[in-house]
Amino acid sequence: MPKLLQQAEIIMSNQDWSSAIYHLKELLLNQNQLTPTAREQILELALLILAQGDFQERWDVSKILSQLGPIVVQPLILIWEDPESSIEHRWFAGRILGGFQQPEVIISLVNVFGQTEIEELQEISALALSQLDKQAIPPLAQLLHNPKYQLLAARSLAQIRRPEIIEPFLPLVKASDPAVREIAIETLSSFHDPRIPPLLIEALQDLASSVRRQAVIGLGFRADLALELNLCEHLAPLLQDLSLEVCQHTARSLSKFPQDEAEELLFATLQSPHIPVDLQVTLIQALAWRETQSSLKYLYESLFLVSETAVLTIIFMLGKIKNEQLQ
Repeated sequence: MPKLLQQAEIIMSNQDWSSAIYHLKELLLNQNQLTPTAREQILELALLILAQGDFQERWDVSKILSQLGPIVVQPLILIWEDPESSIEHRWFAGRILGGFQQPEVIISLVNVFGQTEIEELQEISALALSQLDKQAIPPLAQLLHNPKYQLLAARSLAQIRRPEIIEPFLPLVKASDPAVREIAIETLSSFHDPRIPPLLIEALQDLASSVRRQAVIGLGFRADLALELNLCEHLAPLLQDLSLEVCQHTARSLSKFPQDEAEELLFATLQSPHIPVDLQVTLIQALAWRETQSSLKYLYESLFLVSETAVLTIIFMLGKIKNEQLQ
């Protein structure tokens, strides 16, 4: 073991970082045999490569640093918080820190996240915080109150799909930034909480099409509430939305609802004059997915109403019906 470490140090003196990384990896294969002094030496050598290597060498040595355990935390925090270090050097330090759940790591990541103007560092701190899971929720929730960092904080929290994030996300459906509202609606849609469906219904009226789209998609996963909340009635106007994408997602969501009304709405829209071919195709697919006697009847009637492309889609979808009785 000492010989391998000595070889690594000799190679390092020649700045042959790739060979040095190889020797350090060999040393870590027998971690249990490493003395505290040897671990400190490996840490010192790995940090030197992190400071002076190229991108690939830094990438490789970051894996070594991650394996060394808590002893890397303090030296990495110093790099991460050092405005004199290069952006790439700090980026790797922040990335590695995301693997450690100590309170000082969270504090450091949040501090840099809230203070730096460098986008790359904001993004890697947000990613690192999201990897810390439950422990990162309180500091990220605090950042949601700062309009300057609200979007990045929301993106980070959205990666932590735990019930604890519902509360801080609820007010975001009213945020001034539509990108934040979109993230909030998409994230909240993942949870079955009684406070969320009314917010999704309200978001169907949002001025941003991206927000309306996420609300439609979210309600599509709540077929269990379709009758109770009269979701067909709420979604019906969005089949005529100015955004084609919103119209298409509305058709897909309606296809999941059990009511006959859902089929009637899909067919009525399919009969409307001047609807785009792409929407005709989506409506046909939505009807076919339902696999009911009435949905097949509507498809048959549509053969004489739609474009040639849509007719071919009807034929194709009929060939995929699995219900033997309907075949």
